[in-house]
Amino acid sequence: MLGAGGFFGVNLCRGLAAQGAQVTAIGRVLNYPNAFPENVRWTSAELDDRNVLRHAVDGADFVFYLLSASVPGTPTREIVTDLTNDCSPALNLLEVCREGSVGKIVFASSGGTVYGIPHSTPIREDHPTNPISPYGVNKLLIEKYLYFYAHAYGVDYQVLRVSNPYGPFQRSTKRQGLVAEVIHRVLHRKPIDIWGDGGTVRDYIYIEDVVDAFLLAALYSGPHKVMNVASGIGRSIVEVISDIARCIGELKPEIRFQEGRKADVPANVLDASLIANETGWRPKICWKQGLHATVAFNARQDGFKAL
Repeated sequence: MLGAGGFFGVNLCRGLAAQGAQVTAIGRVLNYPNAFPENVRWTSAELDDRNVLRHAVDGADFVFYLLSASVPGTPTREIVTDLTNDCSPALNLLEVCREGSVGKIVFASSGGTVYGIPHSTPIREDHPTNPISPYGVNKLLIEKYLYFYAHAYGVDYQVLRVSNPYGPFQRSTKRQGLVAEVIHRVLHRKPIDIWGDGGTVRDYIYIEDVVDAFLLAALYSGPHKVMNVASGIGRSIVEVISDIARCIGELKPEIRFQEGRKADVPANVLDASLIANETGWRPKICWKQGLHATVAFNARQDGFKAL
């Protein structure tokens, strides 16, 4: 697994290990050293080195590619750097897979950004892709390179466009994930900054459900190479803050409204019926259940008593 040290990687490694898989986890930094079970082997490495990649993935049944150097709100002044940091490791991986023996690449794309401003919701996989952030452009570019390498060299792959995952091991320090950021700020009685009027709508999916989708997608052999992973339910930023505050017991968190950002899509809710029909996957954890589990995890990490 490449990009295994963060929120998504830790959860997917744990899910694979629970199924009895022998997992090689590679990343720049391991944020939770004690999170991995014994059958996960961690290696710290820069993934722009083909020799490192070749040694790590050759002979693997599945390669899960989760690496991302940028976040959706990355400033435009960092576009060139992010393009290099996001896409070069992916191309190095594809070259290694073309040359060697790898079963299948499963790529974590972004359902929240690759479509851009939707014509209608919920968004299906055949919706036009016109991302309005460098993050979304880079994700889509990697998708297109996966298609090219499959067409030209027979490299097998699966793309999952994930909406907005949340859950344990997601922390506010990574600048990605509204739920983790709001939990941290409400717990610590800090003001919450909102870009825009708080009406921006997103589709939130609990991380255990996302992991289940990736496990099924790895084994999927059907014709659909791109599938959405989402709850199919939209919630505004204001609603998310209100639900988290109630979960913690804080009735009136301080909210500071800031000028909206051009890279933020006004509404994004995905249609996940394709993956449901093709693999049988469906989300199992409801919003409130997932929120309580996430609040409890973050509270423990921050030294608070059980909520």
